[in-house]
Amino acid sequence: MMLATSAQAPDAVRAGLEVIAESTARFIEAARRRGIAGIFLASQHASYELLSEAEYREFGVPFDRRLLEAADGLWLNVLHLHGERVMFDLLADYPVHVINWHDRETPPALGEGQARVKSVVLGGLRQWETMVRGSPDDVRREARDAFRQTGGRRFILGTGCVAPITAPWANLRAVRAVVEER
Repeated sequence: MMLATSAQAPDAVRAGLEVIAESTARFIEAARRRGIAGIFLASQHASYELLSEAEYREFGVPFDRRLLEAADGLWLNVLHLHGERVMFDLLADYPVHVINWHDRETPPALGEGQARVKSVVLGGLRQWETMVRGSPDDVRREARDAFRQTGGRRFILGTGCVAPITAPWANLRAVRAVVEER
């Protein structure tokens, strides 16, 4: 079976995205009734590696916004921009409390990104290179640099993507030690 692309069958893609967005919005509403604090919206395709900005404006932004509307009023909504060459400025005004991206692997740098958004930024540590394969000294160096870039304000120290469960305990303790220095 061949899947339609936005260039080949834009109406079919849009119809599919409508179904996904509606189902997800209903899920958020059901979860809200169960007491969720917020959502983690991972934008996997807001990357110049995958789509043009015009394509994402048409096939991403309206559906992202629908999910954020469903999550309106929750106290911790997080946006994760996944991948390289992310469309940071296109999504910078999304109504979320926290924005996270691979700040060590793709622009903008953490401090630069923080200056362009109203929300809290989450990042500062490379997930694989530093947290898994790095030493506690590498972790401390990146963590301290992240605090320096942000002034420790509107900032959560973490990885630019999910924290791998294979990260050594010594590296996790190093993260905590830097936070406790503050």
